[in-house]
Amino acid sequence: MYSMARFAGAIDEETQDFEGSAVAYLIDAFGVTIGSLFGCPPVTAFVESGAGISEGGATGLTAITTGLCYFIA
Repeated sequence: MYSMARFAGAIDEETQDFEGSAVAYLIDAFGVTIGSLFGCPPVTAFVESGAGISEGGATGLTAITTGLCYFIA
């Protein structure tokens, strides 16, 4: 997640962290845990997320839209 925040340019140069990182890491861990309990692949930020970020999806709205499309399908 940190590498994706760095790739998106969301890292504060002074603190070397990004805004809301504690909550982001908590939600990431929660998603992996719940996914594993249901036998689903982990739902977390991987290096493949860099492709979406490089296309302009740095806010999370892209991920939400993609998730909704998967849900509908």
